[in-house]
Amino acid sequence: MFVLPMLIIFSIVVIYPTIGGFFYSLTDWNAMSLKINFVGFYNYTRVLGDPVFYTAVQNTLFLTVVIVVFQNIFGLLFAVLLNNAVLKGKNFFRTIFFIPSLLSAIVTCYTWLYISNVYVGTYGLLLNALHVSDLVKYDFFLKPTSALLMIAFTMVWQYAGYNMVIYLAGLQSLPTQLFEAADIDGANPIQKFFRITLPLIVPSITVNTLINVVGCLKIFDQVYIMTKGGPGYSTTTIGTFLYNSAISGGQLGYGTAISTILFLGVLVIAFIQVTVLRSKEVEF
Repeated sequence: MFVLPMLIIFSIVVIYPTIGGFFYSLTDWNAMSLKINFVGFYNYTRVLGDPVFYTAVQNTLFLTVVIVVFQNIFGLLFAVLLNNAVLKGKNFFRTIFFIPSLLSAIVTCYTWLYISNVYVGTYGLLLNALHVSDLVKYDFFLKPTSALLMIAFTMVWQYAGYNMVIYLAGLQSLPTQLFEAADIDGANPIQKFFRITLPLIVPSITVNTLINVVGCLKIFDQVYIMTKGGPGYSTTTIGTFLYNSAISGGQLGYGTAISTILFLGVLVIAFIQVTVLRSKEVEF
């Protein structure tokens, strides 16, 4: 009886929409007509036969790998540096690094769009100040790879501080006796980090990477704001592909088929990720 209210809420918010989404993915629903025709798995075969879908998958995986790797590297680096008990102003720097994660994607993306503008932004002004604007006038958003890297950079800049907070919590929970024993044995800081700290904060790594991977696989806001999936389809992700197909294209049945495939993909990747990382955790 105590669990029943939560089960009811979970069923309404999660289970029912999931089942409903799968049902609509088997129809030609366009959200405008009252007539809905059952088309079976046609939407799924259409998605899997669309070359834009594979471009979107490739771009999404590329962004996921780059963002997850660098977001965790910088998050862990900041956490280690700011976990020093004798460091002056550490609370100030913790706040500074965490603040970007509180900003909306719109604010962050438009800020970096302006900064990186080759004509009127800080980047362009810097080129003019160095008198190299005639020689170097590279627009990051005209090339697929550089555009994707700018999106990744914006994401890492915004959320590395969020990862830092979780790593800080993990670092501050470690027993000091282990490090004192390592000092007695003559271990240097690098040895202590890789032999003691890193194995013991695997639970924090699991949490951070899971949040990062799931968020990156569903990435939409940053891509849509900064490039809208262009030039062409070169920066299209699954999220923007879904939006353009379902919302802009008025093909809600087709769109729910894409979202169902995305849901299953996220579920499988998250399960494998948690299983692998959980096996690396050690108790203390």
